[in-house]
Amino acid sequence: MVSSDKLAIAILLSVIALGILCGLMFHYLNKKNFFSELTRSNPGKSFSVLLAAAMSILFYVCGGGATPTIYGLMNMGMNKAAVLAFFIVGPATRI
Repeated sequence: MVSSDKLAIAILLSVIALGILCGLMFHYLNKKNFFSELTRSNPGKSFSVLLAAAMSILFYVCGGGATPTIYGLMNMGMNKAAVLAFFIVGPATRI
């Protein structure tokens, strides 16, 4: 039988490891043109808005933290419609 303290520590360490792995993956994929390739303004504009909305739900940041995040995404090439979707959907879907 595992004590509750050991279980809590194991869960905490697994969540930290998952966060580090996600951060490493994001850093590896984070090229200057990564978001411009994903969110081009050509015919796939609706896809870019849906993708940004999905990212906003997964990587929710509060309103104060969203501003520098959005600035960074725009500098990486994300189009304005996708940035607006990212900015609106995150706070609208907070838990």
